[in-house]
Amino acid sequence: MSGVIDLGHWCLYALMLSSMFRERQHWSWLLATSAVVSGVVALIGVAGHLYPSATPDLTYETRTSSTLGNALFLGTYACIGTGLAVSLMTLNKTKTGAALALTALTLNTTALWLSALRSGIVVALLMAAAFGAGCLLLDRGKRRRNATIAGLLVAAAIAVLATLIAAGDNPPDGMVARLKQATTGKDTSIAGRIAASKVALKAYQADPIVGIGPENFIVAWGRHAPGDQRKTHYFDHAHNKYLEVMVTTGTLGIVAYGVLCLLLMRAAFQSIRRHVGRERLHALAMAATALGYLTISAVMVDTTATMIHFAIIAGYLAAEESRNRSPLWNGPTIARRPWLTATAATLVGVALLCSLAQFNLNIMLAAQQVESQGSIAHFVAQERRQMELFPPMAQERRINMLATVAQSMAHARENGTEILSMPSFDQDINDAIAAEPENWMTPYVATRLYQSAALHDPQYVDEARFYLEMLQRMSPSSEYTKMALETQRHLTANDL
Repeated sequence: MSGVIDLGHWCLYALMLSSMFRERQHWSWLLATSAVVSGVVALIGVAGHLYPSATPDLTYETRTSSTLGNALFLGTYACIGTGLAVSLMTLNKTKTGAALALTALTLNTTALWLSALRSGIVVALLMAAAFGAGCLLLDRGKRRRNATIAGLLVAAAIAVLATLIAAGDNPPDGMVARLKQATTGKDTSIAGRIAASKVALKAYQADPIVGIGPENFIVAWGRHAPGDQRKTHYFDHAHNKYLEVMVTTGTLGIVAYGVLCLLLMRAAFQSIRRHVGRERLHALAMAATALGYLTISAVMVDTTATMIHFAIIAGYLAAEESRNRSPLWNGPTIARRPWLTATAATLVGVALLCSLAQFNLNIMLAAQQVESQGSIAHFVAQERRQMELFPPMAQERRINMLATVAQSMAHARENGTEILSMPSFDQDINDAIAAEPENWMTPYVATRLYQSAALHDPQYVDEARFYLEMLQRMSPSSEYTKMALETQRHLTANDL
């Protein structure tokens, strides 16, 4: 989630938060809303773990993913959610707020464990330790001691939960098994991330100034993929926020991002020094959460969910900085000009309706899945109609459509079903190449498409060879290229 539009969107979102949420009560409302949302997401994940047969799409093997689609995404989101829940607990003085924060903390901790994200548990313990150490070193008195105990209890709760689950059911890809596997030196997940890091360093050496471009790590993988990948076919992200920024935006981007991270931590430390009492506890909790986000960034893939957390953290720290500065604008405000209020409200309302229609409704409709039933021509026609709803999302859908058709034709051959006709995909493939001329996945799916078609009609062998040669130029060492080459040899030898 590091495209130019995405980055601009999240910067504006953080700026909006720091400009509009000025008082403690405002941040209490925002953190309470965040706690409710993260609690619901975590609860859905826990329900998916308890009732897997009723919710088959919410788990990956036995790792919980909730509605985020991936256990890594849920684990990262829940990890930062625990820090924000503690922040709400230290900010909201009401019993309702404390109960909400405690519920969100419990649900997020449970979801984090069920996601089996090892780094998430380590970072959660780090945040608890930082919060507790801060209370010990900077505060005195009964309230501070209680806050210290609360921080230690968070770490103890995670340890107890680990012990209980280790003593009971221990699935092969659960947290305990994955923690043990990490010590064996044979962990495929760690090996894959090491391979991705090596590719990232090679890609940075090739384009050190401005990088390869946002959201283009998959291109870097195709160019610099290691030859001995085994089961690791490809990575479309570096699984490391800092390496991803370095590869996609170069030295300019990683320096700018590094300065941003340093400024955030500087603002966090200054906020701790400025406040006393309960406000200092809240500043400590937010600083620990910011530290946790920056730490887990070394192993995570940024998603919309984690970017929301980042915007909340950055917006809060920016607002803390601006509270002690003189206002930049001392002229007439909107509140003093009724006609300005009416005009602004009208413009905001129109913009809101247009954005809801264009960027919410159309995106939702464009993202709806099309069942691959009936004839291939019918499926392709439906997919093309979906692409027209929101063209910026068409590229991924176009590639998935070509891959689905290739798979359907291969299965039809295995089942003895003949394909009577195949629609032309020349325009779709050309559009995909024009949209991302260096993305090797396009020639790969085109190769697989025509290789599957060649199982029914040998005239498509030459088409497959054309895109295979393009694939070899873009990604000479990838496992996908090797598989396509092997299939092409069988087709050329008429070994069908």
